[in-house]
Amino acid sequence: MRVLITGATGFVGSHLSEALLARGDEVHGAVPNPAMASRMGEAAGRVCLQRCDVTDPDQVAYTLATTRPELVFHLAGVASVAASIDAPTLTFRVNAMGSLVVLEALRAMRKPPRLILVSTGDVYGSPAGGQPLDENAPLAPTNSYGVAKAAADLMGYQYFRNYGLPVIRVRPFNHTGPGQGTRFVCSDWAHQVAAIEVGRADPVVRVGNLETRRDFLHVLDVVDAYLLLAEHGEPGAVYNVASGEARRVGDVLAWYLARATVPVRVETDPGRGRPTDTTVVVGDSSRLRALGWTPRRRLEEALEALLEEARRGMRRA
Repeated sequence: MRVLITGATGFVGSHLSEALLARGDEVHGAVPNPAMASRMGEAAGRVCLQRCDVTDPDQVAYTLATTRPELVFHLAGVASVAASIDAPTLTFRVNAMGSLVVLEALRAMRKPPRLILVSTGDVYGSPAGGQPLDENAPLAPTNSYGVAKAAADLMGYQYFRNYGLPVIRVRPFNHTGPGQGTRFVCSDWAHQVAAIEVGRADPVVRVGNLETRRDFLHVLDVVDAYLLLAEHGEPGAVYNVASGEARRVGDVLAWYLARATVPVRVETDPGRGRPTDTTVVVGDSSRLRALGWTPRRRLEEALEALLEEARRGMRRA
C-alpha cells in the first residue's frame, strides 16, 4: 500500500514509518525539511521524503498528486503544549489551518484516500473529578495546543459529514519513547540525568509540578493503534488512545533518580509550570479496545529507552 505521512520525520512519524516499512508498505513523507531524515532512525533513507509545508495549498496538492497515496496519516504540527504557549499564532496556523488545507486538498481528489487525523487528549481540557474521559466528554481545551487540535478535530468531522471524506479522528493521550524531544517531561528528565552523569550539568534535576497525574503510553502502542484504525476504524468516528491509568508525574521522576549513576538533587523551577495545569487526566479507550487494541508495553520500557538514548547522545557529545 502507498502511504503518505505528514510530519514523517517527527517523533511518532518516525516510529510509524518504521512500522509501515516493516509490513511492506511504500511510505512517503510530507515534511518541511527533508534534511531532517537523519532523525528517523532505521527508517532514514527508506522513506520517500518530499518538501511540503502543510499550510501551503499548492504544495499539499502537488504532494498528493505525485505520491498518489491510498492512505494518509496527518501528524504534522506543533507537537507540544509548551511550544504552543510560546507560539500560539504559529500553533493555530500549522495545527488548525494546516489540517484544513490537507482536508481541502483531499476533498478535491477524485477518490480521496482514507485519512487518519491525529488529534489529542488535550482537547478535553481540565476535567473535574479525574474520571476517565471517553469520546463523548465535552471539548474544553485550556491551552493553544488543545484549542488548535480541537479545531482540526471538528473540521475532520465536518468534512466527513458534509463531503463524505473518509476521516478517522484519533485522540492520543500522553505518550513517550525514544526519539521524543526534550520539551516533553519524560525525555527532558532523561536528558537532564544523562548530562549530570557525564559531568556536563550540575547534579540538579529541575522540575515543575510533580503532583499531576497523566495517562502515559509507550509510543509503539500508539503506533499500533494508528495502524489498527487505518484498517478497521469507522470513518466519521473518533477514538481515544489511552492506557486508562493515571500515573503520578513524580513517580516517573523517582524512576529516573533510582537509576542515576551519581547522586542527584531535585529543585522546583517555576518556569517549568503552566498557566493552567490539570491535576488528573486519564482516558477511556473502550471504543478502540473493542477493535482488538490493548497496550502491550510498560511505560518503564519507554523510560529505559529514553534514558539509554540520552546517555548515548551525551557520550557522543
